[in-house]
Amino acid sequence: MFKQLTGSVLILISALMFGSYGLLSREIESYDIFYQTYLRCFIIALILFVLGYVRKDFKRIEKQDIRWFVVVCAFTVFSVAPIVYAFKYLTLGTASFLFYGSLTIFTYILGFGFFKEKITNVKAAGLVLSTAGLILIFSGSFGAALLLPSLMALLNGVASSGEVVFSKKISNKYSTIQISFIVFVVIALTHFVLSLLLQENQDATLITQNFGKILLFAAASIIGMLTVIEGYKYVEPSIGAIIGLMEVVFSLLFGILVFHEATNGSAVLGGVLIIVSAALPNMVEVYRKRSEKSII
Repeated sequence: MFKQLTGSVLILISALMFGSYGLLSREIESYDIFYQTYLRCFIIALILFVLGYVRKDFKRIEKQDIRWFVVVCAFTVFSVAPIVYAFKYLTLGTASFLFYGSLTIFTYILGFGFFKEKITNVKAAGLVLSTAGLILIFSGSFGAALLLPSLMALLNGVASSGEVVFSKKISNKYSTIQISFIVFVVIALTHFVLSLLLQENQDATLITQNFGKILLFAAASIIGMLTVIEGYKYVEPSIGAIIGLMEVVFSLLFGILVFHEATNGSAVLGGVLIIVSAALPNMVEVYRKRSEKSII
């Protein structure tokens, strides 16, 4: 139970970090998307390299594991720029709903398909509660005119689900820092090429005037990435996805408190349902353990 609780707390921390993405994205949204993405990821990769070198976390990748790194990186390439685009045109809450809706669905699909997870009553109840909460919060909050940013948010959810699920194939053999370093290097290189091909404006003021904001983004990204990968070591993918739904609540709160985005009673009720669904697996586990002790 302690390991599951540890994993749950780590994923909750990652949810807070990822929930702040929209807030931080709005601060630099005037810069071209692939340009700001590769620059941020290069900085993140540099910090991770220093951490990994000091901690001696890097080791040679075994031949049989190369394919899983390729799979993780293939998903991860689509896990940053699409959501940055979505946050630019959608409310933080709407973008988060679309992102996490697709993340949850595909995490379940991948968990059942590749890890042979069983559909338990707890998982089913948690998924129903979280889905109901999301519907209450975001029903009718966007229109057809925002189709492209909506599709980008959905794509980001699919990519992130593949990233966190397939990282379980390698996270028990390689450090979280090494995996994250490789992931961010791949994102930085691919987005650098795309930025040049699309002839984006390489505006130096992103560094000279907004370097502090980039560092905040880097800190949130590193903490979020490290904690989610570490957390998924101790929980099943579908359970992790349910707990991670708190990201939506954090994003909604940032939208309300910072950008004064509209909310109502149904949004509050939806948030409560998501919190309950996130806590449900641990609540059931605690109850089961106590029942076993009482019998003994």
